[in-house]
Amino acid sequence: MARPMTRTQMLAEVRARLGETGTGFYTDAQINQWLADGVDEIALFVEPIITTMTVDITAVTGSAPYTDQGEYLLPDSLISIKQVYYKLITTLKWTDPLTETTYEDLFDEVGADWESSTADPPTFYYWRGDLIGLYPKPSVTRTGALRILHTCRPTEMAADAGTTGLPSWLDRACVLYALYRCRLKDRDSQRAAEAYAEFNVAVKRAASKLNKPRKDHAPRIVPSQRAYRQYYGRLHTGHGWLRVASP
Repeated sequence: MARPMTRTQMLAEVRARLGETGTGFYTDAQINQWLADGVDEIALFVEPIITTMTVDITAVTGSAPYTDQGEYLLPDSLISIKQVYYKLITTLKWTDPLTETTYEDLFDEVGADWESSTADPPTFYYWRGDLIGLYPKPSVTRTGALRILHTCRPTEMAADAGTTGLPSWLDRACVLYALYRCRLKDRDSQRAAEAYAEFNVAVKRAASKLNKPRKDHAPRIVPSQRAYRQYYGRLHTGHGWLRVASP
């Protein structure tokens, strides 16, 4: 079968595995949604897509924490932040990767008024929900000064001719996930378990394939992902803090 598969081809493959030739107990809309869910599941498991984005920086407009712009919205498709860079205003060169911290650690290590600190460039970043924050907060407004290296899920297939956006050898795993959901709808627990087992094998093979070109392997199970993301920046700083004075 041709690769990459279109949504129509994957739908037909799912129906072939079910032994159906047309719409019946399982509607096209349902299977298409389960194919999309499969893409998300695979992206979360193996993070096959890595890309960058740049963010415009808005400087602090006053001394109170509520008048600054220290946090910036992240895209809904983002899975994991790997590295964060900041462009220097003097040389227009990128800094070394900023050190990751947490929102809570800023209160513990700096103090309750940490939002009042400003600097250019900042030294730390934190990830809170769908926001990325900087410490100290930017003191100069600039376009595209923050660059984020991250993994993400692809854009959802919106048409029958669309493809997953994943490497084409992952198409079969998407089919297996949709098949698993079909078996769940049919309340066939044994066949559902078999389909999910096939899906897991395909995902594990994908993870192995993705890791082969990498000379170093990051730990995958780390509380709060701090050590995992710092691995990529070679920033094992622990709790050693560089205090940045307020201006």
